[in-house]
Amino acid sequence: MKTKQIGIGFCVIGVALCVVPWIVHNVQTPAEYYGASSGEDTGMHASISIDCSRVYGAWDQLDPALQAGGYFPENGQILPEEQVSFSDGDTVFDVLQQVTRHHQIQMEYQSTGASDVYVQGISYLYEFSCGAQSGWIYLVNGKAADRGCGAYVLSDGDVIEWRYIVSEAQWQEAGI
Repeated sequence: MKTKQIGIGFCVIGVALCVVPWIVHNVQTPAEYYGASSGEDTGMHASISIDCSRVYGAWDQLDPALQAGGYFPENGQILPEEQVSFSDGDTVFDVLQQVTRHHQIQMEYQSTGASDVYVQGISYLYEFSCGAQSGWIYLVNGKAADRGCGAYVLSDGDVIEWRYIVSEAQWQEAGI
């Protein structure tokens, strides 16, 4: 009986020695996590902005908890246009993740694979937070994208715009 307990003890220790390094191998301090940027200048640049100004035109439809929360800047610019450096093969989603972390902007997404990413909310503003037609879209170089943000590989000089849309007319205006 005692040898069985010792054997189980060694198994637990063995598993712990394998699992603990795997869990902690990518532990980051808050400063490292939020300060995450592409690091060195790769020579490839894009600009990105995040806008929710259309919410103010449909304020009566906005979730009351969000109305009182002070979540949105008065001008609707969650992130004014800014230049970012990115690496070859990076996607619209990679850059969105980079800037939201760096600026500590809340962002939530769902992913079922590397290129299948759905942005659910930015700055606590989610699909349907401002009515049945509301949600986030992104444009690259002024045009609505024809694929998900995790599949849209960036080119040098691209201009990314994230917009919160609140009506069908705005969806059509964006080309969707």
